Amino acid sequence: MKNALVISGGGSKGAFAIGAIEHLLELGIKFDILIGTSTGALIAPMLATGHFETVKHVYQNVRTRDLLRRHWWITMPWRRSIYSTKGLKSLIDKLLLPGIYSDLLSLGLREDKLVLICTTNLNTGSTHYWAPHDTPNREAYVDCLLASCNQPGLMTPVKLRGNEWHVDGGVKEIAPVQAAIDAGATNIYAIVLDTPRPLYIPDEYKRIPQILLRALDLMFYEIRENDISIVEEECCKAIYKRKLVLIRPEESLFTDGLEFIPEQMQSMMRIGYERAKEVMCEEKHE
Repeated sequence: MKNALVISGGGSKGAFAIGAIEHLLELGIKFDILIGTSTGALIAPMLATGHFETVKHVYQNVRTRDLLRRHWWITMPWRRSIYSTKGLKSLIDKLLLPGIYSDLLSLGLREDKLVLICTTNLNTGSTHYWAPHDTPNREAYVDCLLASCNQPGLMTPVKLRGNEWHVDGGVKEIAPVQAAIDAGATNIYAIVLDTPRPLYIPDEYKRIPQILLRALDLMFYEIRENDISIVEEECCKAIYKRKLVLIRPEESLFTDGLEFIPEQMQSMMRIGYERAKEVMCEEKHE
């Protein structure tokens, strides 16, 4: 029996995942496979190495200005993105200390532990899953984490191994539950950071970031729901003997994912904790 934790993308909504994971840990659940996309890619390695409280502290306190700065409009024709992600890379670099990276490499030598983060290769159009030992050093792994978080257009693509450009893994695999099945998981705990249906948003869409964010959100909705429905169908077939536990908010999390406001994220953390508690209680009585 192998337990897998899959954490979807969602930017600051990752605070919901932090709350949900806190409850799962309280139940004593241990994970053999951890897979994350975008914000989930930041959480998975820290959880795998026993540094959950460190990443929890980040999601409780980080602010938008610490991560993203908008480029001057006059320079846009020469830019690859609307925002600079220097702050985000700096945070990842401080989060993934050399000792933590060494611990990740050690995990990679064990057959009972797998940590994967997901990116999308712009050159080939393919999805790429990175284990810590797939990169030559810590700096390269930091770049993989940065690429997994970088929404195309809004944030700058990252050049990874082979001199190819990579962006947010959510472009193709926002909820990579199939990867957990491929890795041999029997119990899959999937934390998805959006509701099952896109919400009506009464906006005039006068600014480029608003339009891009909404378009990406709708695109990710289709990808996410397809990912989940395929796996749900597989798990329902008795021959596979797999279980999918899906933890997701019942209502929208009042953020577009690019706003990092500590008070909001602490609230999302509480919502995630309570939602996981409800779902696991339902599982217990089935």
